[in-house]
Amino acid sequence: MKNRIAFWGFLLVILFFLFTEHRAHFLGALPYLLVVACPLMHLLMHRGHRHDRKGE
Repeated sequence: MKNRIAFWGFLLVILFFLFTEHRAHFLGALPYLLVVACPLMHLLMHRGHRHDRKGE
């Protein structure tokens, strides 16, 4: 249990410093990440529509 708490604590500290030190890089890449996310979401979310059914 202590190992898990220490892991999450270190992870939060690392993410905090990564965000504060590299904020300009992250925010500069954000529009490109949104453009890439749109086609991926389109492909992944249309799997459940079952367009291959014939005669139903």
